[in-house]
Amino acid sequence: RFRISPCRPLPDAHALAAATRSSPPPLPRALSHYYRRPPQALRGICRLTSPRPARATLHAASAELEAGARSRRHRPPFPAPPDLSSSTAAAIGGWELGPDRGAAHVSAVAGEEARMASAAPQQLGGLGGSVNGSAAATPLHGPAAPAGANGADGYDSDGSYNFAPPTPSTLSMSIPPELAGAIPLIDRFQVEGFLKAMQKQIQSSGKRGFFIKKSVGPQVREKFTLEDMLCFQKDPIPTSLLKVPNDLVSRSIKLFHVILKYMGVDSPAIISLEERIELVAKLYKHTLKRSELRDELFAQISKQTRNNPDRSWLIRAWELMYLCASSMPPSKDIGAYLSEYVHYIAHGATTDSDVRVLALNTLNALKRSVKAGPRVAIPAREEIEALLTSRKLTTIVFFLDETFEEITYDMATTVADAVEELAGIIKLSVYSSFSLFECRKIVNGSKSSEVGNGISFYFQVAPPPLSQDLNLFIYFWHAEEYIGLDDNKYIGDLLSEFKSAKDRNKGEILHCKLVFKKRLFRESDEAVTDPMFVQLSYVQLQHDYILGNYPVGRDDAAQLTALQILVEIGFIDNPESCVEWISLLERFLPRQVAITRAKRDWELDIISRYQLMEHLSKDDARNQFLRILRTLPYGNSVFFSVRKIDDPIGLLPGRIILGINKRGVRYFFL
Repeated sequence: RFRISPCRPLPDAHALAAATRSSPPPLPRALSHYYRRPPQALRGICRLTSPRPARATLHAASAELEAGARSRRHRPPFPAPPDLSSSTAAAIGGWELGPDRGAAHVSAVAGEEARMASAAPQQLGGLGGSVNGSAAATPLHGPAAPAGANGADGYDSDGSYNFAPPTPSTLSMSIPPELAGAIPLIDRFQVEGFLKAMQKQIQSSGKRGFFIKKSVGPQVREKFTLEDMLCFQKDPIPTSLLKVPNDLVSRSIKLFHVILKYMGVDSPAIISLEERIELVAKLYKHTLKRSELRDELFAQISKQTRNNPDRSWLIRAWELMYLCASSMPPSKDIGAYLSEYVHYIAHGATTDSDVRVLALNTLNALKRSVKAGPRVAIPAREEIEALLTSRKLTTIVFFLDETFEEITYDMATTVADAVEELAGIIKLSVYSSFSLFECRKIVNGSKSSEVGNGISFYFQVAPPPLSQDLNLFIYFWHAEEYIGLDDNKYIGDLLSEFKSAKDRNKGEILHCKLVFKKRLFRESDEAVTDPMFVQLSYVQLQHDYILGNYPVGRDDAAQLTALQILVEIGFIDNPESCVEWISLLERFLPRQVAITRAKRDWELDIISRYQLMEHLSKDDARNQFLRILRTLPYGNSVFFSVRKIDDPIGLLPGRIILGINKRGVRYFFL
């Protein structure tokens, strides 16, 4: 409600009407002396930055009254209003002159608040039409629009627009609830530019309308706003929905063509599964690496899910939304709007059951992709097909003892998801210190690299302030390379990298596989009694010990070998009669230690120790093995191989192994 105080007496209507016939026309200048600042509604409508914008508004309103239904292209620039009080009331759309007051006074009429609320969509994003709210000057939408009222489609023929950029505070008065999340993003959408380009497109094609917008009656006056721009349309878009760099506008238009084709809007025939896979792969190819195009793609797909008149088109649009959300996320602000919109649809009372399922799947996919980021590699055809047909793909994960398990995955499965699934398969209740590793092993010709002979020794440096939960992700040993994987890494990307790595190493045979093992040892591990946890810890320490990462003396080596044999075959009275005895000795005795004395001496020593363990069970032997290695200064370490870059003089050791545990950092020269 505004109240404008007069500065001096207002002359009568005849005097002002006569004054307007002079040049330049004095009407707005005369009226500007009678108020201190224009009403907010006028400043929003006329789009002027001048502190006195009512001048242009009053001239435009007077011209509309004089010209009537004629085109603005042919109207005189500044016609004289027939009557000051009526033209002023019409120009300011519900504001009137108070002639019955002693001094001239301009005041808001009684129904101003209701009129402002009903006119909010027109003021905030209107396209064409007049500001006075007359039925003759405002175009109608769809079949109810009178042909020839303001051009063939009810638009202003000269392309002029009364468009006020909306703000979050004003948008909230009229925007539907499902688009509430778009209010803070109004600056990201180019509503005015899109609607102008769309008007030119429909005028050139001779069409009457392009938005699918529900109408309440045949004589309802409408203007097109952000809500309309985010509604389904069958025709191609002339420009992007969001403000994107100029070089991406043409790509944005092409994205919408692909969306229409995928939905079946452009083609009357049913699109085959192969064609849908190709179209989705094309969208991935163009948007996976460009965040601006990803945002535009999600805005376009969400547009096609609003007020969609065909159920099959609607299902395809949501299906496409799910496919895109499973492989790449929008930016943070668009993601917030999209999540709110999808949540509204997924939990809507009137939502179609099939749409609800797809919306819920999309919501879950958005949560994962926003956390993990976009896919590195374009999803393979089999991944797209699996998601479209609601089935899972499978791959194999190995353990350090060469056993394995099969896990399922899809386009959106991450390392964290795979670890959780694998822990459930093997019934591992405590798995926070375990992860997946990428194991690469290079084989030259038909022979794998052998462990070099030599004597191991180490020296210790001052322990750094390491955290007990320090994540150590990289582990190398000789020709085998263990690379720790981030929890948010996609399984599909890993398998794609395996394939490309094999293709690059043409002269060598490269074996790549996924391995499940501990990424760090914690002090609290000793209190865990989960049998699978203990078994996996034993397998990993045994693996490192056999490789020579735990240098020990002869007595400890003989005892550890005897314990491993007991865990493997249990206790037997005459171990030498076992056909596997010799192979077990060679398998469980590290080569660096075995070369320090004769083979027969080792055999007799190990047999004597083994025979003293009759009272031990396999679990007891396993725990004793873990206890011996744990008490070593370098026990429960995570090991790294230091790669030799260049050694022209030949002074560097053959191999350097770095071991890190809670006690410090140690270097092993082999």
